[in-house]
Amino acid sequence: MKKSEAIIYKCRYEKTNITQKEFDELFFNKNIMLCRKVEKEYEDGNYSFENIAQEAAFLDTIAISYIKCLAQNSEQFSNYCFIIDDDHYKPIKLVSRSLNLLRQTKGDISFYYSPPETLSALYGNLGNYYIFQNRYCEAIRCFNKALFIDPKNGFFRFKKAFYAKQNLKYIYKFCSLDKLFHFFIDELLRAKKDETKDFDEDISSSINKSLFELYSLSTRYKNEKFLTKGDTNVYSRFINPVLDLIPLEKLSGEQDVILDCHLENDKYVELVEQYLMIRSEADMVFHGIYPKRHADRKISNLLIQLYSFFDKIAYFLNDYYHIGMKADSINIKRIFAFDNQIILKYKNPFLYAIYWLSSEYRIKKINEYIDPVFLNIDELRNTLEHRCEPIKNILSSSSLKSRYDKLEEIVHDLLIYLQMMMQYEERLSEDYKKNSREYICSFLETSLYDFFSSAYEKQ
Repeated sequence: MKKSEAIIYKCRYEKTNITQKEFDELFFNKNIMLCRKVEKEYEDGNYSFENIAQEAAFLDTIAISYIKCLAQNSEQFSNYCFIIDDDHYKPIKLVSRSLNLLRQTKGDISFYYSPPETLSALYGNLGNYYIFQNRYCEAIRCFNKALFIDPKNGFFRFKKAFYAKQNLKYIYKFCSLDKLFHFFIDELLRAKKDETKDFDEDISSSINKSLFELYSLSTRYKNEKFLTKGDTNVYSRFINPVLDLIPLEKLSGEQDVILDCHLENDKYVELVEQYLMIRSEADMVFHGIYPKRHADRKISNLLIQLYSFFDKIAYFLNDYYHIGMKADSINIKRIFAFDNQIILKYKNPFLYAIYWLSSEYRIKKINEYIDPVFLNIDELRNTLEHRCEPIKNILSSSSLKSRYDKLEEIVHDLLIYLQMMMQYEERLSEDYKKNSREYICSFLETSLYDFFSSAYEKQ
């Protein structure tokens, strides 16, 4: 019997008590069939666990094994985000299931029901899986959660900085160059200081190389600030893709931009203006500008407006890519189903990010392990818009606010992906012949020296 089959053989005949041996055998697996078998045996209840934390970690290990099997060579890695089958979404779903297990326990899951390192690992690995789908906002946010729980995890800090580096061409216009420059120095130094067992020679070499490049440019960024052109709308800072990298308090004094991000598209500007208006009105509600008896009604109306962005973005995509759908039949479900998903023939990683995020919350609800209070936002929206039930009979004020906040976050991410999508298309037109649709691999090593040197010269 092959070693890789031992775990399956054992659980066919008796319930398997999970030990480190089973973790190791699965972790080093390179056979996707074993992943599927182990997952099925788990579904059939053939494993026993010491506690919920161990069960969550085991699901996470299945996810790790899946990702290794699915992206075991560079070609597959480069095209991973363009494959939309169930297997390629499986790692995200498995980690979501782990988090759902912890969510179902009572009390503070961070401190009472699982070791902090377990929860940190779940968020960090989930961030890594979002990277595979090029979901910038969600990846950075997950790394932030992992580092909040475990600030000295140098591996996740390195992954966050490395991924930000791959997206520099899409985010540098939203922050002064010197702040991005010092962000990388600070994060890489902290990652180097807090090495974990996940560090290998390649990671250490990458950190040292990047720091060497940055130090060789340090005199250019020591005494000067190189600000991008600002926008006068103070609320634009709330849709800035740099905010999850550099806290707002460190960006004070700058009008960080999105309306003036060199994307000359009136329809996109209109989407952003509508989002910012909703955000502005919500801020007034949360700061007590409206009478208390009107506050919930106002938030419910704003939630309905936010929900409409799914279809507004579908309309935008139809126009931008000249898909040819009739205006009166466009919605987010139909745009990605039209003529056998013709829009997904455009190999744009951020377009696929829009697809996956929409699939989770609107198109197919492909992940039943997302917190159900957020997964069923569509049902809440239909209730609020089409029924005359008093709001207090539907949700409490705090529950309504939490759902509004989540939907605002989803729309925020969709708009970020939309502007990155357009910037990517601009790069395609610049780097290739007009009719070529070759994919610019976002995972290629980006030289910080080359980037900051060229950006410096453009100021």
